[in-house]
Amino acid sequence: MIIKLIFAALLFAGIAICQPQLTAIAPTSGVAGTVVNVVLTGLNFQARLNGSLYTPQVTAAGIAVTSVAAITNSQITAVFTLPATLAAGPVSIQVATVGGVTTAVPFTVIGSAPTPIAVTANSPISQTVAVNASSAGPNLIVAGVPGGSIRVLSYVLAGVGPVTLTWESSGGMLLSGPMIFPGTVSIAVPYNPVGQFSTLPGESLMLFLDSASQVGGHITFEIAQ
Repeated sequence: MIIKLIFAALLFAGIAICQPQLTAIAPTSGVAGTVVNVVLTGLNFQARLNGSLYTPQVTAAGIAVTSVAAITNSQITAVFTLPATLAAGPVSIQVATVGGVTTAVPFTVIGSAPTPIAVTANSPISQTVAVNASSAGPNLIVAGVPGGSIRVLSYVLAGVGPVTLTWESSGGMLLSGPMIFPGTVSIAVPYNPVGQFSTLPGESLMLFLDSASQVGGHITFEIAQ
């Protein structure tokens, strides 16, 4: 009875009551330290308050959300500003209107990488480069250096599956076991001074994807003679 009275009062005030639903976000990921234009898809985004459209609220922990606009009843545009210090991994995104709050949909934050150092065969220090792979098959991460092996010391990967990843050498040699991403996943392999794995001398480091997907992150490596 009480619920019916509240519903009637809201209708009298001119509020259209429809539970919003959030079903998807595009793109599904972004790199920390960047600004991402996103489109949120769902239902019942254009709720009305006293005859006027109510601007929905988009919440994302740690992410500054601006320029929110319900361009249709099923689509919202917004701008996500991802701080450089934002931790890699999934962030829950929700939309709130006068009709309620949606269930959460994940948005994957890909950790930012330090400024890369030029890769040379004579550099004894470790170097860090960003990972950005999206094509099915081998994706080039670090180009080979004549006479030197690429020794991977640590890495962070984040992406949205389903996709299976493997590290390999440009000559086709497998360097790791399969890494299965059934959904939104991030992994961090800690620093190992003797290396997690190495390419053959002169060969490039590749990240193989069994299907097209967006995978990001960064690796730390050195060139071993």
